[in-house]
Amino acid sequence: MGTSVVCHRCQRKIDLRITHSNLPTNFQTTCTTCGLTDTYFATEAYEERWNYNCVFCNNKFNRKISPPANVTCPHCLSKLSIDYNGYVTLYRQGTRPTSQANDTVAGGILGAILGAAVAGPAGAVLGALFGGVVGASAGNKEAIEGW
Repeated sequence: MGTSVVCHRCQRKIDLRITHSNLPTNFQTTCTTCGLTDTYFATEAYEERWNYNCVFCNNKFNRKISPPANVTCPHCLSKLSIDYNGYVTLYRQGTRPTSQANDTVAGGILGAILGAAVAGPAGAVLGALFGGVVGASAGNKEAIEGW
């Protein structure tokens, strides 16, 4: 499951048995659907991720490997079990972390302060917008495998 490319002829997904970080710059592979053997670049490969919400802290986390699995939430350290259908069950509660909304607000405030210091009022507005986006995107972390 993890890393894949799209066939140049039939546009079907070709699963690769290697992680994206270990791909060579260019490589050859054969499509299992149409039989085309072609050269692909590492930039054409993509890595699939499965996204979940922790049932305790309600923050998002992701995994590179398909379910089922036992994982630890990277936000609150709760022990979670993910079944074959992707349903997340709480096994043991962790500590409640700050929410993603707090990360967005904190990023916006810090961005506004830095923007005002560097470029005045216009910098404050742009810094707040940029900081809010960065704060919001910092919330989706990769799950810690196992308990």
